[in-house]
Amino acid sequence: MLACGWLVLDVVSLVLAFPLAEWYRTYASMPDVAAANEMLDRSMLAWDNYYWVDPLRLVLMLATLVVVSRWIQRSSDVAEAPYVSDLTWAAWVVPIVNFWRPYQLVRGLFTASTGRQSWILPAWWSAWIARFLLSTYIQVDVDLVYGSPGVERAGSTLIFGHTAMVILTSVGLLLWIQIIRSITATQLPVQPRALADRI
Repeated sequence: MLACGWLVLDVVSLVLAFPLAEWYRTYASMPDVAAANEMLDRSMLAWDNYYWVDPLRLVLMLATLVVVSRWIQRSSDVAEAPYVSDLTWAAWVVPIVNFWRPYQLVRGLFTASTGRQSWILPAWWSAWIARFLLSTYIQVDVDLVYGSPGVERAGSTLIFGHTAMVILTSVGLLLWIQIIRSITATQLPVQPRALADRI
């Protein structure tokens, strides 16, 4: 359910990027500053519509953090996976650490549960890192070119960037679902025995 929420928000962002991209193209073609500023006043709706997704994304991010951290902790108890502690959630939010620690946690859990390595893990993590970097690039590029001579490229950045984000999110989610299914399938027979051993 949460996984689908990420894809839905990325698709909504893509749809809302079209009017904003059109605004950037029109703004870049304005003959003088006065006309451009008048158009700017009338364009606030395109900006407001584009950015209303951000609070929803924050709520989804926090919900995902709680659910995924809890799932990793419980699954690690069954699999006796390395590196997992009560501070698992911190791996996802501490800057710089969040580029490698979540992958290390999931890889350790996957290996402890299934007894094997898989190409799915680096592919999944690469998709999410690429999505994060692309999202950051879009935000910085669109904000920096505003009012500069390169403003016409912001519209293209929005459309192509958000399209690539939808693709990366789709790939990352499909791989994430496969990782969860693989771990869960190997733990189902072990789970009751592991819980009984803790009593």
